[in-house]
Amino acid sequence: MSPDTESAGAARVAVSGGVKRREFLKVLGVSTAATTMLGCASEKVEKLIPYLVSPDQTVPGVSTYYATTCRECSAACGVMAETRDGRTIKLEGNPEHPVNRGALCARGQASLQGLYNPDRYRGPMARRNGQLQPVTWEEALQIFAQKLGETRSRGGAAGAVFINQHESGSFPGFLDAWLAGFGMSGHLSYDAGADHAAIAANRQSYGVAWPKLDFSAARLVVSIGADFLDSWGAMVPQQLDFADARSDHEKAPRLIYVGPRRSLTGLNADRWIDCRPGTEMAIVRMLSGQLPIEAASQTTGVNSAVLDALAREFAATAPSMVLAGGGGVDGLELVLAANALNQSRGNVGVTIKPGEGYLGFDRMATPAELRALGERMNSGGVSLLMVRGANPAFTLPKSVGFAAAMVRVPFKVSFSSYPDETSELADLILPDHHSLEQWGDAEPVRGTISLQQPTMDPVFDTRATSDVLIDVAKRDPGSAARYPIADYRSWLMSRFPGGAAGLSAALPRGFAAGSLGESTAPRPVPPVRVGTPIDQSSGNMYLVVYPHPLIGDGRGANKPWLQEIPDPVTKICWQTVAEMNPLTAERMGLANGDLVTVKTATGSLTLPVLRYPGTQRDTVAIATGRGHPHAGRYAKAGLNPLEILPAIEDRAGGVAFVSTKANVTKAGGHVLLVTTEGSARQHGRGIGQAIALADLRAGRPGHDTGASHVTEVAQNGGPETPQGERPAGGAEHGEEMPGDAPHQFLPGLRSPV
Repeated sequence: MSPDTESAGAARVAVSGGVKRREFLKVLGVSTAATTMLGCASEKVEKLIPYLVSPDQTVPGVSTYYATTCRECSAACGVMAETRDGRTIKLEGNPEHPVNRGALCARGQASLQGLYNPDRYRGPMARRNGQLQPVTWEEALQIFAQKLGETRSRGGAAGAVFINQHESGSFPGFLDAWLAGFGMSGHLSYDAGADHAAIAANRQSYGVAWPKLDFSAARLVVSIGADFLDSWGAMVPQQLDFADARSDHEKAPRLIYVGPRRSLTGLNADRWIDCRPGTEMAIVRMLSGQLPIEAASQTTGVNSAVLDALAREFAATAPSMVLAGGGGVDGLELVLAANALNQSRGNVGVTIKPGEGYLGFDRMATPAELRALGERMNSGGVSLLMVRGANPAFTLPKSVGFAAAMVRVPFKVSFSSYPDETSELADLILPDHHSLEQWGDAEPVRGTISLQQPTMDPVFDTRATSDVLIDVAKRDPGSAARYPIADYRSWLMSRFPGGAAGLSAALPRGFAAGSLGESTAPRPVPPVRVGTPIDQSSGNMYLVVYPHPLIGDGRGANKPWLQEIPDPVTKICWQTVAEMNPLTAERMGLANGDLVTVKTATGSLTLPVLRYPGTQRDTVAIATGRGHPHAGRYAKAGLNPLEILPAIEDRAGGVAFVSTKANVTKAGGHVLLVTTEGSARQHGRGIGQAIALADLRAGRPGHDTGASHVTEVAQNGGPETPQGERPAGGAEHGEEMPGDAPHQFLPGLRSPV
């Protein structure tokens, strides 16, 4: 069982001015050394309780492990939490969990930095005289209950809206039942990082939001902007499945990546084809036989010989898999076309398996729904706004105007554990427990219930949102009878297969067989603002905005581990850069770190240049996630490209991240890049040597000239580059592809058919 929430052994310290690292260390270890440190503190210690009585079922210095569920994204991976002396100190993947099979991504590992984050809300707060001020929980709950009662009594329940972070499991149904008790509509379940075009297209094509991708059954994978190794879809299981498939040298699938920017998925590909942004549909139509190769070449800017080789290899290789990612104005149509190509090739049921799909993508609200909500708020149609675990004021393009619309809502409640741009505008803050401090569940795949349990006592004076909702319902005469339970844990036990006994038996493993029976029906899509094809006269370069592979949509920006880990592609930390092709930068007289201004119709940003050969020559690429003004001390680093992205949507209601051109001009000035890569060149030292398996078997020598690169790159519409040679803009121009050298560890590299 999990730790007692009223543990007598929980050590606490009260200091003036908040808890700083030094005081936190004192609490964790009250020893001779810690006592000596007391004299070093500038703040006066008001109370110090020594760790004399340990919690029940613990031994000082001996770790206890709890199986629970990671909630850093909607995948719901199983984790094992190591807890020592009442504090969780390490997370690892649960090796028995069917979703992640013992793996855990960087976001999951960094969950601890959310748990102990120094910027977390210490307790509830209410806005008084224009400022958020601490209040007691009793005061906060009275205010919330009063506002709920006023909203219903005035007939304004239809104007109350609840936005929740997207998640599977029991809580969404619990929340909708709670809202219905107050006469309110169901909640909006929002995930800013989801590919809404792919989700909508998959539902139309396969009947599920996200099918399982069986890479081991494929001989050829063509990824058209689908970064399945980055942050696209069910990232961790996809990474595991792809690695397993590539470990079989004889049957490893060949990967071809098509897109204007070579992402982490592209760096793991055997070939990268860099087409112009927004022209990916021509590639799919060509592979389907609907568009001649010459016409596709003219549209995409890719040499016809390269496209001919791709078409011949695709026609000759089966089984195959074609993946397409949304992001453009035609994102829905692009994914539908790719799915139709899979069906015509007989891939559905072989490499694409809808029957084994993931449930973490069901019932997801789109950015178009949030934009429509903003319009309602602007017109005075929303009287009460409640937000938990989402930050639409930051994650939507600034041109949508969501933050400005929030100001017009009379009363706003945030359940966020941390400061962010949305909670900054709230009138009442009821901080939620961290996921490692509360009960819950998830259903990542049909037939598997993943369990979430507290692994330690709460660090601060927070409460689970589920328990807060139960509390205020009991205060309402019309709702109290529906909640004859003590807390949310009791409610979970009452509906778990086998009841309390079944839940207790399943907790040690962290998951159980069964289904929660939650609805997976798709949500209706509101009218969307579909943009036109990219206006070629609107700027001198295409603007590609993409999610940071670690920080994502920004929810991890205040975790220094995720800021400090180098981007696996660019090796940049703590910074937002403008990625440009080296030849383009050279033509503009730009070196690494030189400042440029990127200007669109909705705004401009000035940021340093990174010369990255994995960028199409007419493209500037910028990662999202950084540049928060109100999300904590670490999140301030960098800039937010969503401030200059037009509010254009695809037909599925998703943000069109590749929808405009920008004017990129030299701004003057220079800054040092924060990077772990001292040089992009090996200077002939042969640091990372590589050899293709075919060459190894034939006894031919490997590549040791400094480029150390065995992947094929078809770049900038020029002739196909033979293996082992650099394309224009490569090593001879002082640049090498980051990640090329490690390709010696990727099995399955074969010559084209």
